[in-house]
Amino acid sequence: MSQASDVDSTRAAGDFLMQDSTLKTYYRVKRSLQESFWQCLRRAYYSEKDALLAALDAADEMGPGSVEYDPEFPMPEYTTCEIHLQPGGNSGPLAGYLYDYGLKVFMGGAADNDMIANMAASAARVPDDGKVARILDLGVSAGATTTALKRAHPVAQVHGIDISAAMVRYAHMRAVEQNIDVHFKQMAAEQLDFPDGSIDITLAMLLFHELPVPVAKRVIAEAFRVLRPGGTFTIHDSIHATAAMQPSSAQRLSKNWTQPKAEYAHASLDVSSRKGDPRDADRPYVSADEREAQFDSALRSDPDTIGL
Repeated sequence: MSQASDVDSTRAAGDFLMQDSTLKTYYRVKRSLQESFWQCLRRAYYSEKDALLAALDAADEMGPGSVEYDPEFPMPEYTTCEIHLQPGGNSGPLAGYLYDYGLKVFMGGAADNDMIANMAASAARVPDDGKVARILDLGVSAGATTTALKRAHPVAQVHGIDISAAMVRYAHMRAVEQNIDVHFKQMAAEQLDFPDGSIDITLAMLLFHELPVPVAKRVIAEAFRVLRPGGTFTIHDSIHATAAMQPSSAQRLSKNWTQPKAEYAHASLDVSSRKGDPRDADRPYVSADEREAQFDSALRSDPDTIGL
């Protein structure tokens, strides 16, 4: 079964499931509670909107660390939906504030004191040679994992990127308040502005479940491109059940990969091959369609291979 998006099939599956009155009631109540939670939170924060935006403005000019963003950044269509019903999605002007507090509520307190972020950072695999000079955190949202990575690796240069300007601004302010020297930049994870082989550790925390599958594939390819030989890529995320899993599960995924120690590595699904790159001269070119076929085949044989 292909993992490609299929709107009609998704809608049909939803209609079928909602024929069960108990399930329908459960999801109606769950959604209504979530909508009520966000309405209360939005009223509270937006009543102080001017002051909160002023705090972001002030933090932009402060250190340690830095933040870069572009008010004219072209936002892809997939970013316009209100993920998890968060008002304004991840791009609203107060998105960082809303996400940071919302996560605490959703996690039932488990996110307090950055506990989950610290666990994720400590679980990010260190290269076998122990060399960690540059770390990249993908889709940072409020920036908790980025600062946690700096605490775990205080000598390393730590970069955090997110496609939302509101998120990287809040993440920077949060890091400034903790006096932690990290660097945030507005950037699409599927189009990283880092040189090939320049990163020792890449982490993606709760990113992939918010991405369309085609975008997720490009993010994975980019993550491997920027890793140096022997560098590592760790994903912490949630995945949905498939035929190969327990049908009632909405499982958690924690997965590590190491970039093979070759000049330009194939990675597990050959995601790094690119037509026209001179480093590809000694091995066969793998087209995007062939890579997608490899991807889908791997998912059928082992759904945990990539975790989407």
